Amino acid sequence: RQPQPICDFLIDYFKSNKLNELEANIQRIIIEKKRLITTLEDMPFVDKILPSSANFLLVKFRDPQNIMKATQAQGIIIRDRSEQLNLEGCLRITIGDQKENDLLLQTLINQGT
Repeated sequence: RQPQPICDFLIDYFKSNKLNELEANIQRIIIEKKRLITTLEDMPFVDKILPSSANFLLVKFRDPQNIMKATQAQGIIIRDRSEQLNLEGCLRITIGDQKENDLLLQTLINQGT
């Protein structure tokens, strides 16, 4: 099968009446993102949450390597962005569903105690 240009994919997607499903998914991500931000802001080992309009957060942690180890031990995949310009100590967290985000937050809370 030949690669399909993204605009063709989007046209087919919208024609198939999946717009409501897409909108529901976007709203779910927005709600979960706000919940993550609110909880992360109260964690003493979080230095900063960088502004994001995407489905992920860039979070500056005081000890990002320990956070990476703790999340990896739970099977949670986050990305270390410390090597990129001006992102020292920053980890990229993709917004998951409520269950995934609950596991992430519990892992972080346990790490901080």
